[in-house]
Amino acid sequence: MITETFYRNRNNDNSLEVLADGAAVDISGSTRMQLVIGNVTYDSALHSNVFDWSTNGADGQLDIAIDPSDPDLPKAGAYKARLIIFDATYPSGLVWSHFIANVED
Repeated sequence: MITETFYRNRNNDNSLEVLADGAAVDISGSTRMQLVIGNVTYDSALHSNVFDWSTNGADGQLDIAIDPSDPDLPKAGAYKARLIIFDATYPSGLVWSHFIANVED
């Protein structure tokens, strides 16, 4: 299982590569994204500035930029996380990936 590190109070952005069978998946046609870290959900419908899948989405890259002062980002620790992708084929969302979100101060 992969680990992604998110830093509280820092401007570190994360890039996730969306893969299927080892090949990048074009996510540029996605309509919505959700990132769940522990019990906190970032939803592109509410947090549009957190997600960017249009810039490099054709290459399978999802850029995530959580505001460094976001009070909702969980305190330091390791959390179960998942990425949910919505598109025309999966209007209710497809759980794409589970990973560990390591949150550091």
